[in-house]
Amino acid sequence: MKIPQKFSSLQKENAFIIVAGKEGAIFYEISNEEISKKLEIRLPKEREERKGFFAREGRGRIFEMGGVFEPKKRKKIRKLIEEIEKNLKDILEKDAKEKIYLFAPAYLSKKLTSAIEKRVNKKVQLIEKGNFLSSHPLELLELIAKQREAKKVVPISEEAKKLLDKFKAARHFFKKRK
Repeated sequence: MKIPQKFSSLQKENAFIIVAGKEGAIFYEISNEEISKKLEIRLPKEREERKGFFAREGRGRIFEMGGVFEPKKRKKIRKLIEEIEKNLKDILEKDAKEKIYLFAPAYLSKKLTSAIEKRVNKKVQLIEKGNFLSSHPLELLELIAKQREAKKVVPISEEAKKLLDKFKAARHFFKKRK
């Protein structure tokens, strides 16, 4: 799909957008003023045993033992990260990209960012924490553009610089005492 003109700064980029979620991940490629889906990873649903621990007691004896069901979340996260690493490395060997943008839930973002940076030696830019797996690519581009706008530094006037310098010099007077 062609990238709209309002994202002109992104049209010239050569990058990947990785959208990760609980059930899988999607890779989008930005190049030649177009955004396209490169790869989609879906984890197969595994049958989970519903065993856990609990105890029922009475008259000084234990009648039953079992427990609360807890899904195997850690194993699933590890498997997803391994799949993403493997596929990303294969893709980047064929097609070198300058940047990698990442959209992932909070519980997954830190592990995924460090794993990708270690494996691929690229700087990963985490854009948003949340589940964007079902989002349209143009929504993702809009979020990237918003973050870039927020990072732009607006030059301040000389008068404002002087006030900031005075405040920094006298900051120790304004600290709260415990």
